[in-house]
This record gives sequence, structure tokens and C-alpha cells, in this order.
Amino acid sequence: TNFAISAYKPKLALDYVSPASIGVGVDRFGTYAAGGISAFWSDMLGTRTIVTTAFTGSHLVDTSGALGYLNNKGRFNWGAAAQRIVYPYPYYYLYEDEFAGEPAIFEVQDIYRLINYDLSVFGSYPFSQVSRFSLSTGFRIQDFQRTLYTRIYSMASGGLIAYEKESVPTPPALAYGYLTAGYYYDTGIFGATSPILGQNIGLAVSPAIGSINFVTVSADFRKYFMPLRPFTLAFRALHLGRYGKDAEDNRFYPL
Repeated sequence: TNFAISAYKPKLALDYVSPASIGVGVDRFGTYAAGGISAFWSDMLGTRTIVTTAFTGSHLVDTSGALGYLNNKGRFNWGAAAQRIVYPYPYYYLYEDEFAGEPAIFEVQDIYRLINYDLSVFGSYPFSQVSRFSLSTGFRIQDFQRTLYTRIYSMASGGLIAYEKESVPTPPALAYGYLTAGYYYDTGIFGATSPILGQNIGLAVSPAIGSINFVTVSADFRKYFMPLRPFTLAFRALHLGRYGKDAEDNRFYPL
């Protein structure tokens, strides 16, 4: 009839591990393998959460990963994150030329990579069940890399006679600190597959200062009407712009 009372100890335990994704492929450029996995930890009440994810491609340089922490014990939710995300843009082409004095076929795998490093802290404060204010700040490095992987085949025998790997010069990396402030309002009511009533508003401003200076502005408005059950009409107005003296820098991926 007596129950022991002890202080709550918010120890983190493993909540969930995503199914590991593993892929292996073979084509005329060789054999490739890639895979990824994510894991989530939290305490018993779910007031603290840690998220980890990792992915690797056929080249070691394509490895990506992220580590994030979220604390939602109080009304003000806050957290921090560190990540390295690689966006590869591969191109393939072939041509005929001479190698070591004999006719040959050159197969080229040209991969341009955008490598994103980011350290950030963030917070969110809800004014009500449908509106909140969020703030984040951090430091970001956007690096670039271009590599040519060339396989040379003899036109006489068809066999592979050489393999070359060449690094091509790229523009200097972007390094800057940023601050993002946003307001969000959402009264959307979901049906089976999408919102059917209500509206969503999102406004955000993000200045960046460093080796490059610009301001990103976004505004998103969505409205859902149900003139005749069960049909819904959805309307959206969206603006996303980059402003400032370096807004048109050609190192940015186009909006």
C-alpha cells in the first residue's frame, strides 16, 4: 500500500531507429553502394530529444550527417544542430581521343558538389495553439568541389587501360553568420490527404553577414474553402526573394 517516491531522472533512451537504406548498383561506370540511417533518443516524458542521421554515397566525400537537440520542457522550445550536407550534381559524357598513341574512348563522370556546413541554435515561442514566433542564428559555410573521374578504354580490345581522378578549381567558399526571425499562424484542418479548411500564414526574414552579405525574405499565405462538401478550393500566394548587394552572386544556386 506504500509507494516509493523518487525524483524524476530525465535519462535519454533510444526511441526509434529508422530502417537502414542500402543500395548497390552496377553500370558501365563501375559498382556503387550507398546507404543511410537515423536514430532518435528522448527521455520518458519527451521533454528532451536528440536526433542523429547519417548517409554515405559511393564516394567518401559525399558522406552527410546531422546531429540535433531539442528541449521542449517549457513553453519556450529551444535547441541546437550541427550538420554537414552534401548536394552532388553529377554529369556524364564520353568522347573519342588518343591515349598512349592508340585510339581510345574516354568516359567521364563529372561531379559538382555543394557542401554545406552549419552550426545553429534556435527557439520557438507559441502565442497560442495556432500562432508562434521562431528565432534562429548560426554560422554557415557553403563550400564547392568539382571532380572528374575518367575511365579510358582501348578501342581495339575494349578493355580498361587507365583511370584518372582530377580536381577542378571551384569558386571560393561562402562563409557567413545568419539570423532568422519568423512568425507563423496556422488554423488549417487536415482531411485524409491535405488541409480542407482554414488558413496558413508564414513570414520570415533572414539577414546574413560575412564573406557575403544578403537578406532572404519569405512570405507564404494559404487559404482553404469548402463551398460544397466534400470539395475544397485551395489558394496560395508565395514570395521568396534574396536581396542586398551580394544577392545576385553566381555562387548561389538559383532560386
